[in-house]
Amino acid sequence: MKNNNKHKVIAGIKKRLQIIAILSVIALTLGQLGKIYWVLDLFSHFTWLYLLSSIIGIFVFKRIIIKVCFCIMVLALLYISIQPIYFMPSRMAQPQNMVSLVSYNLSFDHNEKMKELIKLEAKMSDPNLVLFAIEYNSEWDTVFKLKYKDLYQCGKVDDSPFGLALYSPLKLDSCEILYPIDGLKQYPYIRAEHKGLVIYGIHPPPPINSELANIRDESLMNFAVQISNEKSDSIVVMGDFNISPYSPVFRDFINTARVFETKNRLIPTWSLGLINIDHILVRNLEFLEIDGSRIGWWRGSDHRPIFMNYRYY
Repeated sequence: MKNNNKHKVIAGIKKRLQIIAILSVIALTLGQLGKIYWVLDLFSHFTWLYLLSSIIGIFVFKRIIIKVCFCIMVLALLYISIQPIYFMPSRMAQPQNMVSLVSYNLSFDHNEKMKELIKLEAKMSDPNLVLFAIEYNSEWDTVFKLKYKDLYQCGKVDDSPFGLALYSPLKLDSCEILYPIDGLKQYPYIRAEHKGLVIYGIHPPPPINSELANIRDESLMNFAVQISNEKSDSIVVMGDFNISPYSPVFRDFINTARVFETKNRLIPTWSLGLINIDHILVRNLEFLEIDGSRIGWWRGSDHRPIFMNYRYY
């Protein structure tokens, strides 16, 4: 009797694992159809979770043919979802310029943990540092201009989650606030230049409904076209993209803009969803060298900062 109960329990567990594996493959597939309907794109945020769950199917299905088919489906979906993959060439020549960048989405709410963010001041002593801050409201403007008034380059103060500011001790050739969609002034972006390096700071809206999802996608594609038309071979695009690196919309952005990811895609950058939506993208493989791209810890914000040393030629 005990053995029968044990076998029933094991059979029940296997049955549930099979269902989880099948649902994970379905979710992987739906995530790659995000361009068809905005809700489907949300599935792409959790690609690695689905992947791990779907691998279970390879072990819990009995028939070899099912195992093989399952394995092929998982690998095919993984290949599609992680494209494009770029490999950086090595260069022996010395770079002409170097900047150290921080992309950081501040918390919109002015809170008690602000003092933790000010600890970044120690890094501001680096003469090559650029700090990019978003969700930049009037309270943050007061705090940062008091601390770093000599470093402020340009920005837009907005008591909403879509203010931006760029700080740097470097003497930039230009720094301006622009808008990706004509007539829509709610979602600005920054474009700055320094000795041939073009820096974009962006923050499109989150896809919490169909309207905002369409604005995000249209903004990203407008960015991509503009970036692809830049004459410079050294470009940095950074900020809270509100999109995961596994999204088909993100892949279109990367392919059109001709930029690539610099950080580990597996590490979450947003605490509320534990997903990776903050990025630093760079161009060009033939003209750049990256040293020390890393993701920091949560310090008074629901987003993690991204640090990168960028040498360009």
